[in-house]
Amino acid sequence: MNYIYVLIHIALFLQVLSIYISFQYDLFHANTCDMSYYYIKHDIISWGPKHDTYHLYKYYNQFKVKSVEEIHTAPVLFLHGHTGSYQQGRSIFQRLNDHMDHQSQEYDYYTIDFNEEPSAFSSHILKKQRDYAIKCLEYILHFYKKDQKLIIVAHSMGGLIARAIATIKLNSVQAIITLGTPHFQAPIMTDIDMKQFYLQLRNYWYPQIENLPSLISISGGIRDNLVETKLTSISHIGFDKFHIQPYTIRNIDHSIDHLCLCWCHALVDKIANSIIHFSNFTTITD
Repeated sequence: MNYIYVLIHIALFLQVLSIYISFQYDLFHANTCDMSYYYIKHDIISWGPKHDTYHLYKYYNQFKVKSVEEIHTAPVLFLHGHTGSYQQGRSIFQRLNDHMDHQSQEYDYYTIDFNEEPSAFSSHILKKQRDYAIKCLEYILHFYKKDQKLIIVAHSMGGLIARAIATIKLNSVQAIITLGTPHFQAPIMTDIDMKQFYLQLRNYWYPQIENLPSLISISGGIRDNLVETKLTSISHIGFDKFHIQPYTIRNIDHSIDHLCLCWCHALVDKIANSIIHFSNFTTITD
C-alpha cells in the first residue's frame, strides 16, 4: 500500500510544479497580446452635464455617421479607473463598431473623462465621480426610447462607479462588464470612508441579486500586479460564476496586465460579443 501513497505524493508534487512553472512562464514571458487599433473619432458633448473638471465624450465612426449628434438604438458607456483615461475605451468601441457590419442595430459609444483622478485613494473622489456619472446616464438616456437601458464597460475602479450607479438607477442599467476591478476590497484601504463605500455596495447588491443588472468581472490573472485576482471576485455578492480569468476564455492562453485589459485584441473581441449578447437579453437568467 505504501507505493500507492508514494505515487499519489509524486503526482501531487508534479501537479504543483507544473502550476508553478506555468505561472513563472506567464509572469516573465513577453506580453503576447495583439494591439487593437481604432479609427473612430470622439467629440466632447459640450451641451451635456456641466462640471469643472469632468467631461462627457461620444465616439462615432466618421465613415458611417455624419455627426456626433446622430442617435442610434443602443448606448454603451465606458468608465475608466484610477488615474486612467477616457480614451482607454476606444479599442472596445472600435471592435464593437467592426461587428456592426453583421448586426441589425447600431450602438452609440460614450465615455467620461474623470480628469485622471486617483480614485483608488479616496472615497470622496469615487462619490464625486458616481454623482457626475449618474447625471451623464440621465442625459444620455433622454435621447432614447423610454425603457432604453445602458450597458456599462468599466476598467479598474470604474467598475465600482458602475455598480454605484446601478444602486441608484437600477432600471437604467442593462449590464456591467468590469475589467480588473477590485470588487472585494480596494488594493489599498486608505480611509474608513472607503471601507464604508465598499460595505454599502455589498449590502445593496447581495440581497437583490435577482433584480440587479447582469455583472461580469474579468481579472487579468497573475500578470496584473496592480489588482490581484482575488480582489476581482464577486462571489461575496452572489455572482461567483461570472468571475472570469482570461485563460478560461477561448483563444486566450495567458494572463493580461492591468492596462492591457482595455486593448488586448483577443479580449476586446470577446467584450464586444458580450455587449451584443447583453443588448438582446433583459436579465441575467435569460
